Amino acid sequence: MRRPRQHAIGDQGVSAVMALCHECGWACDTVQSDYGEDLIVQSCHNGEVDPFRILVQVRATERFRKSDDAPKVLRINREHGLRWLRNREPVIVALWSVTTKSGWFVLPREQLDEYELLTAKQDRFPLAIDPGQQLQSATLTKLVWQLRLNYFRDRLLIALNRDQIFFIERAEGIVRSKTHKSHVPTILFELFQKVGIVTPKGLSKAVRSGFKNARRNLRQGEKSLPLTERSSDRDLTGMAATLCFLNQVELAGAQGVPRLLVEFGGERLAWLLTRRSL
Repeated sequence: MRRPRQHAIGDQGVSAVMALCHECGWACDTVQSDYGEDLIVQSCHNGEVDPFRILVQVRATERFRKSDDAPKVLRINREHGLRWLRNREPVIVALWSVTTKSGWFVLPREQLDEYELLTAKQDRFPLAIDPGQQLQSATLTKLVWQLRLNYFRDRLLIALNRDQIFFIERAEGIVRSKTHKSHVPTILFELFQKVGIVTPKGLSKAVRSGFKNARRNLRQGEKSLPLTERSSDRDLTGMAATLCFLNQVELAGAQGVPRLLVEFGGERLAWLLTRRSL
């Protein structure tokens, strides 16, 4: 019995993407029952496994003959698109050239819309491929940081919604419990641990020092302004803490922080810093 060439190409693509994940230090396993994904990836940072999994569909091809060739578009069917949008775990589509030993990745959630998938007449939809999103250990590490921050943002949204429901129910006299503890501080504390703001010994000394310097520099920069236009101590503290938070996230390896995390992360860090002797 002859083995189809496409099967061999597909296995080469899956093996190549798995090797890249292992190079990044992540756990990676093949999906036994394939419904559109080939790999399950468990990323980690500083030896700690992330509390979410990444699903990967690998598309392997022999079409691209030069290392600088890059496809412009990848087409997927409606069924896969809907499945990936509705999945709680992030999904990546990886395109691998077995000829050039290079590849690219796409995040379907960034390009697809569920309403369009449900109402459009066609059954196949394009995913534009950014030539800069190459399958390399450095770009994959940045990608996982994006997914990691999105994970914290989504958890924060759920916690804020939970808080809002409690306040509404309390105002209407139908609250089920007299006490309520928000999950927001614990989520932010976990994020602070992930990026090195909080260490086993408490707040990072570098963050405390950076906060002092940032607050002093902000105040120095406002000296030329009239007194009525200068920021209050509280505002300066908030700005300095936000700068420290963003700097620490960048040092950890991330680029681009969701606005919700910037707002609540800076506010929470300011609260922690001002509770200590600085």
